[in-house]
Amino acid sequence: MKKLPLSLFTTLVILVTVGIQFILLFFELPVFLIVIGFRFHLALLIPIIFYILRNDFTPLSDSLRDFSFKGLISGILVSLFSIVIVLGFLLLTKNFGYKEPDLFYELGLSSIADYPIYLIWNILEIFVFVSLIRKLFENNKFNYIYIFATMFFIIAPEHIKIQLNEFNYISAIEFCLAILIISTLIYKLSSIYSIAILLFTIFWFGLLVFGAELPTLVRLFFGGNYSSWDGFFLLNKNYESYSFVTYLFIVSIILIIKPIERKIQS
Repeated sequence: MKKLPLSLFTTLVILVTVGIQFILLFFELPVFLIVIGFRFHLALLIPIIFYILRNDFTPLSDSLRDFSFKGLISGILVSLFSIVIVLGFLLLTKNFGYKEPDLFYELGLSSIADYPIYLIWNILEIFVFVSLIRKLFENNKFNYIYIFATMFFIIAPEHIKIQLNEFNYISAIEFCLAILIISTLIYKLSSIYSIAILLFTIFWFGLLVFGAELPTLVRLFFGGNYSSWDGFFLLNKNYESYSFVTYLFIVSIILIIKPIERKIQS
């Protein structure tokens, strides 16, 4: 049987993926699976299954052969620098202090010690995710706008549900900045290992320092049995909601303008 053209097949895969997510969310079924600690988002698993059935998925094995970490140190420094900028501003404006948060030992300190474990639990999913994006655009130039738009549509359903329940413009901006950061890393870096570690670490750093209220984020980046984390620092209520989004904004701007290992595929 003749295969569908790749562009048409890709469009159908994205539409089916988004549709299945909306169905799961409508019936309040989980879109994340946790298997022996490993995290899997159905938005990533569904397209991979389609490509495997098509006998047309090799980018993961190809990418894993390129064992390098180009751009990794630069990306981590960008994350740390951005945190220092946000905390420095809050300290200078006297809107910042230290506190011992709830779950300080069992979630806060343990998350630092368990960072390698959480990274391993998430890295397989990220490998699959990056390989999928590369597969979608293997016959085209690695266009930045295409990457952003594709990820937005694949990941958006869960965020749309959250916004429908209670619209929050800060949360909407955080979502767009997160997609922007992911798109930039995939676009600029060739090493799948650097991309995977940075994708996890940038968000892990920010959530660890500034806290997270969304149960999905806490369960993905920290313990699977927790639903919220207050962060390590006591922030003025007027700035508390803006700390994490400001961090993401600074990270995204630096990553866009900074010449980290630039990758061009044609």
